[in-house]
Amino acid sequence: MRLPVLAAALLVGFSTTGCGTLLTGSHDDIVFESEPSGAEIVIDGFVVGQTPTTVPVKRAGFGSRQVTLRLDGYEPTNFVLSKGLNLVSVLNLVNILGWGVDAVTGSVMQYDRRMYDIKLDLSPDAPPPPTDTPLAREVEPVVEPVEEPVRVEIPPAGRQRVRWVQERLNARGYECGVVDGRVGRNTRGCVRAFQTDAGLQATGEIDDDLLETLAIAQ
Repeated sequence: MRLPVLAAALLVGFSTTGCGTLLTGSHDDIVFESEPSGAEIVIDGFVVGQTPTTVPVKRAGFGSRQVTLRLDGYEPTNFVLSKGLNLVSVLNLVNILGWGVDAVTGSVMQYDRRMYDIKLDLSPDAPPPPTDTPLAREVEPVVEPVEEPVRVEIPPAGRQRVRWVQERLNARGYECGVVDGRVGRNTRGCVRAFQTDAGLQATGEIDDDLLETLAIAQ
């Protein structure tokens, strides 16, 4: 007995109320976000909140809803809420009264986009950011101190200088052999190899360029 009563109640409801209004209501929840956040949301001239938030927006039927996001220092952003046919309203079929109710409540159409994420553009008249903020302060480059090369004293000419050259070359990996202060074949070969590696003229002789190069401490 209950089933026929329920069916009759539904039949009366559908015949006196639009299907779109009865089944989907007359509002849609729409999410508004912006970058940066905190923008004021204005719909058809009325402030309804600040981003980010969700706003229940009444359907406009065949009309439209104009939205403006505004924030100090940024250009206002205007857009129209996107909408499409509420397919549930098709259930009205030939019920003219139902179509009329959906048209009046706006439920013949519904918003087909439920989320807006808007990037706001800076206003050309906006003042520059304060100079005391970390982002506004210029970061001074860190200049590493340049160490001057240490130059050692060159011994006077003679066997003492030759021993000094042999020691310096041996310390740098050039095998001159015994440090005896004599310019022999090994010493000349080491000198010539070092001169080549250092970009000097490879003479094999202990000249001023060789001495100055070896005088730079490693």
